[in-house]
Amino acid sequence: MKYLKRLYNTIRHLKSKQIMYRFYYGLKKRMVRAVPFVRRYKRASFPRQLMLKPLLSSRPAFSGDGFSCTFNFLNKSVSFSSDINWNYPQHGTLWIYNLTYFDFLLQQDMKKELGLQLMSDFAVKLRSVKAGLDPYPISVRGINWIKFLNMHRINDQRIIDSLYAQYYMLLHNIEYHVLGNHLLENGFSLLWAAYYFQDVKLYRWACKIISQELIEQVQKDGAHFELSPMYHTILLHRLLDTVNLVQHNRWGSDKDLFLLLQEYAGKMTAWLQTMVYSDNTLPLFNDSAPGIAPDPKKVLKYARRLSIEVHPAVLSDSGYRKYIGDGYELLIDVGPLGPEYQPGHAHCDMLHFEMRIRGTSFLVDTGTSTYEAGPRRLYERSTAAHNTVMIDGEEQSELWSSFRVARRAKMEIEAERKNYLKGSCSNYKNRWKTHIREFSMYPDTVIIKDKAGVKAYSSHAFLHFAPSVQIELKDSGIVAGQAFITFEGASYISISSYWYAAGFNRLVEAKIADISFQDELKTKIEVG
Repeated sequence: MKYLKRLYNTIRHLKSKQIMYRFYYGLKKRMVRAVPFVRRYKRASFPRQLMLKPLLSSRPAFSGDGFSCTFNFLNKSVSFSSDINWNYPQHGTLWIYNLTYFDFLLQQDMKKELGLQLMSDFAVKLRSVKAGLDPYPISVRGINWIKFLNMHRINDQRIIDSLYAQYYMLLHNIEYHVLGNHLLENGFSLLWAAYYFQDVKLYRWACKIISQELIEQVQKDGAHFELSPMYHTILLHRLLDTVNLVQHNRWGSDKDLFLLLQEYAGKMTAWLQTMVYSDNTLPLFNDSAPGIAPDPKKVLKYARRLSIEVHPAVLSDSGYRKYIGDGYELLIDVGPLGPEYQPGHAHCDMLHFEMRIRGTSFLVDTGTSTYEAGPRRLYERSTAAHNTVMIDGEEQSELWSSFRVARRAKMEIEAERKNYLKGSCSNYKNRWKTHIREFSMYPDTVIIKDKAGVKAYSSHAFLHFAPSVQIELKDSGIVAGQAFITFEGASYISISSYWYAAGFNRLVEAKIADISFQDELKTKIEVG
């Protein structure tokens, strides 16, 4: 009964379209294989040569010569001696996805002959490919193949036929059951295919998806609505690529589409420009990890090359707030979990914050090291993995499995002024157990006041320090690097170790402070 109740509280937030397509695709998968499309759409029309401004290169992930090679994704390397297994099973589905994205085609050192050899091998083995034929990897791989084929003026009919067949697999399996960033990625990729193959059917579907989903998924302040800075940057890169495509290749009646792409590229660029730290790195809110999204500095420079009009962003409905003092940067999360029907990348991080001191990480998000279901994934999404407060040992929201959320906490901004912010987070189990937090920002000091709900018995505030920060207890406070932290109302302060996610599958030991209190706690962070 407990499981059924949790499942009900998860499903009831979904859109009817998601539920319908989950049943439809599940039934279809049992009855019809995707690979017959290889036969049905074997001959592709002769592709056009696209005109494009210089594109961003990808991070090095491939090394070797031919089929004797090594792939490094998610900080895990695999070497093949003579034959590449595109279904390599030992590192999970996300690793296979990265392998079949073919991002490595856009490495600066990737040679035409070698890239062609790898694509040919994949095309030959297409019927045996499994996870790599899911809609999302098809979408990413399709754009990468088009970029590479176009850059090197390759007209290999077998590869082009395979690519065309994959796009019709995608067209018949668009991710309406997932929605969110997956669906938008499908739309961008279909548009690239439409331009490359001059396919009117693909063009119509792409325009429909993009025009609907940009309006749906990009918030007023420019944030992507799943509220992950990492996914925001990935989608912005894809959007800028699509602006590049439409801007320099006039085909179809695309004036309105181009204006829409430009408008939302400007909004998303402005948000990223506001959210990045002074060293152009991303905060790790929600599912974010270093080394996955393109370098934000390069993305922002790319936007300038495309003459994207960018107006300063005022952070609002994304729920993020940024404050800059004398020597510190503070980013606060007072927003919702994400879209009601797609909170898969959400964490229990309401009233959580990150802090940099003089450009160096100080108080951090625990980060994301895995998407695999298990204790580590549950911990990284938990309340205790964030710089917020846990009341009576209960989570803010009911998160489960890898990407599921059942009952949800309620977040409200109660007051906001120039250097002051007050918000409240009501626990999903008991609305009386409400965490109220006030932030007061001064030139060299941040004061945080926490208050637990009226029926709370014990509360814990957590502070996660960056691995480089050395800390020690002193009197009633903590000496931590270039800052001194004091507490009023604390009944006990303990220092222990935790594992900071420095990337997928990469954990680094760091220190955490656990501050116990009864009703109210005042934390003062003084920057030296």
